[in-house]
Amino acid sequence: MSNTSYSSNGSIQLTSYEPNHLVYDVNTEEASFAVFSEIFYDKGWNAYINGELNSHYRVNYVLRGKEFA
Repeated sequence: MSNTSYSSNGSIQLTSYEPNHLVYDVNTEEASFAVFSEIFYDKGWNAYINGELNSHYRVNYVLRGKEFA
């Protein structure tokens, strides 16, 4: 993960929920980081931005986080 200062401006909304597929609408003009109240799984879970595979991170040992730039 980059050593970046993150903005708290922007919005994120869950737009589709299925047990193995979550879709969020994210609007931000600056680098941002979201922490999701969901258990982090490193095997079998992938994150995509505009259809491109992207990294997600373990936060506070158990939660999932995602960087948006």
